[in-house]
Amino acid sequence: LAAIQEALNRERFEDALGQAESALKEFPNHSQVLKLHTQASRQTEAQNRRRYVEEQLQAAHSFLEKNQYSSAIVLLERALETIPQDARLTSYLKTVREAHETAQGENLRQEAIREANEQVASKDFAGAINTLERALGRAGQSPELIEILQFVREQEAEHQRQERIHSLLSRAQTLLGEEEYAEAYDLLERSQTELQANEVDELLNTVRSQWERFERQRGETLDRARQLMQGNETRKAVALLDASPK
Repeated sequence: LAAIQEALNRERFEDALGQAESALKEFPNHSQVLKLHTQASRQTEAQNRRRYVEEQLQAAHSFLEKNQYSSAIVLLERALETIPQDARLTSYLKTVREAHETAQGENLRQEAIREANEQVASKDFAGAINTLERALGRAGQSPELIEILQFVREQEAEHQRQERIHSLLSRAQTLLGEEEYAEAYDLLERSQTELQANEVDELLNTVRSQWERFERQRGETLDRARQLMQGNETRKAVALLDASPK
């Protein structure tokens, strides 16, 4: 009995159980032997449970370090089937699931950023915005995604502005070539209020300069035609007016 008790005191529970079982064969009805056997059996079972839990936790931790979240989750769920409601297993399973969810969210965000960057590079701003908005819906609020989404929206607005400027300049250049100075000037002046583009200012100056030159030349032509008519050279005056810009 002393040897069994000493083994228990030293937490050598399997040794204590083995000795208790041997003692029971000799003294099957001895109350003290029965008591020590029960104690050794319970302590051995508890020790084995702790050892099993520790082994499973170490194995799950190893999977977690390798980012093998699914393997860690399966291992811990099976361990809980063996030892239901174990606090350490339950807690670590929660930790692994949260880490898995975080990693999935990060992977989703990085993939969305990569895809959006490719779409922006090809000027597909609407596609990039859709990609980022879908990622925000799936991964939850992300300051990084929100910042990039704002940047893409600004890029889209600037791209649309540049397209409008290009279209405006093209139309104004056509009118300028047709000597429709008033219409070209009015078109540019009205649009510049909103666009505030240096290119529009430059073309406005060009239109103004050419318009002024046109008006000056037309005035000079009219003066010359009057002089011809006053000298009774009506045919020359008419020819001059016909040949001059209208």
